[in-house]
Amino acid sequence: MHKFISNYIKSAYSSVTFPAGTIVTDESTGKLYIHDGVTAGGIQLGGSTGGGGSTGPTGPTGSTGPTGPTGSTGSTGLTGATGPTGPTGLTGPTGPTGSGSSNSTVRTVTSSTTMASNDGVIFCNQSAAMTVTLIAPSSGQRLTIKDYSGTATTNNITIAAAGSGKIDGASTLVINANYASVDLVSPDATNWSIV
Repeated sequence: MHKFISNYIKSAYSSVTFPAGTIVTDESTGKLYIHDGVTAGGIQLGGSTGGGGSTGPTGPTGSTGPTGPTGSTGSTGLTGATGPTGPTGLTGPTGPTGSGSSNSTVRTVTSSTTMASNDGVIFCNQSAAMTVTLIAPSSGQRLTIKDYSGTATTNNITIAAAGSGKIDGASTLVINANYASVDLVSPDATNWSIV
């Protein structure tokens, strides 16, 4: 008949020899030891623990988890190259014709004369009094008359309108200051105005 002892810690009694037939339990591992009255610590009952079994097959893949939140927007890319120039647009309509005429002829005279239709400037290089007779103008026509000689104080230059035309309401205009000049423009087709 065996004597059973529980609450036995192998490490604490590893050098203890119990009477033959005593069975003790190692409370730290749960293993049983039987004493033969000779072997210190007793002899372990039961076989040794077998080796571990092989790893079982991998289980099936789980279902896909929910989609994560959308990431932040990336930075703006580089600007692309400029495209080709488009075709030329249609030509716009011609603008209205301006009023009046532009006279560009420049003349120098030494005595009385009558204005030509294309006169723009008349320089008077007179040595005596003289008259410049105007013509019936076109609207917007311009004319400059200048005392080029610098003697108008003595040798007056008389400017006379044509027919019933007027120069600022008068039939004539006199330049009587040395090197003076008069700029005339026609507001209509009959008269002249000083500007």
